[in-house]
Amino acid sequence: MKKEIILNILKAAVRAPSGDNSQPWRFEVSNNNNIKIYNLPEKDNPIFNYKQRGSHIAHGALIENIIIAAKENGMNVKVNLFPQGTSSDFIAEIDLLPDQSIKKDPLFEFIFKRAINRKHYKDKLLTDEEKKFIFDDLKEIDNGKIILIEDKNKVEKLGKAFSINEVVMLENKFLHKYFFNDVRWTDEQEREHKTGLYAKTMELKPPELAVFKILSHWRINKILCKLGIAKFIAKENAKGYGTGTIGAIIMKDGSPESYIKAGMIMQRIWLKATQLGLSLHPVTGVVFMMMSINENKNEAFSDVHVDLLKKAYFEIKDNLGINEGEITITFKIGDGGKSSGYSSRLEPNITFLS
Repeated sequence: MKKEIILNILKAAVRAPSGDNSQPWRFEVSNNNNIKIYNLPEKDNPIFNYKQRGSHIAHGALIENIIIAAKENGMNVKVNLFPQGTSSDFIAEIDLLPDQSIKKDPLFEFIFKRAINRKHYKDKLLTDEEKKFIFDDLKEIDNGKIILIEDKNKVEKLGKAFSINEVVMLENKFLHKYFFNDVRWTDEQEREHKTGLYAKTMELKPPELAVFKILSHWRINKILCKLGIAKFIAKENAKGYGTGTIGAIIMKDGSPESYIKAGMIMQRIWLKATQLGLSLHPVTGVVFMMMSINENKNEAFSDVHVDLLKKAYFEIKDNLGINEGEITITFKIGDGGKSSGYSSRLEPNITFLS
């Protein structure tokens, strides 16, 4: 197999979403048909990335892209997750298998068009046809399920619960540092780094962007938070979170394999939504922050913030109707119009082995 084909497959693969566009992966390729995928644990925010779960979701999306891109090049794939165990950064080994009977996946072109959309979505529900197209073959999934919430009252309650993320993120010094260190304020910074949170994707109006730049200075931010700015921002953001349809991917357990599979499912949902001209926004902050708290491993949050997060998490579970299983991803989906910005990607970090 030509090296160029492998490179094209991996260029499609790295279009996968990751926390603040951290791109926590590298590759080893041997025999021109064997791909080893490794996690780079230092890449993502450790507070949001408890047990590397955020990165495992990103790797799931990456693997789904590889499967789709391989079909585009006439190949099937054999995926072996965690060949050296789930505590290893060796995420997966993938064999590319030429297959003349393989059918191309129509989602391939949308790998390059998919983008996060943080705008307020239009106040309308997905049609039955849209839901059928996006979710029907994924509704009952391996070790889990997808939940959709369309009731306006519940959607608004979920939006308010999700917005507690902003309160904690702005008031917690460590989260504040990680967040603002990752922001790329200008087009030039975005093109230079090709990682991090591109300011245009935050969908902020010019006055809001100016305020956020001021808040990037911890001392000023701390004073303004005492005056209530974090709660004000959360209240405003809740209005956007509480639009469209809210979805959640619930897995049977919190194993690394489950998070990989959740990422694969999320990517497929997102690509199908993109194909229909719809938007998607993962809203996972509260869920991710609660992971360490749920396992009594909290080292980052004050008692006040723990109480806030617990109340928000209870609201999320209650309005999703969750009694059992692992909430891996929460998201909103709907008509958000065109995204204002698109994040770049680094070239795939590949080592070709002889």
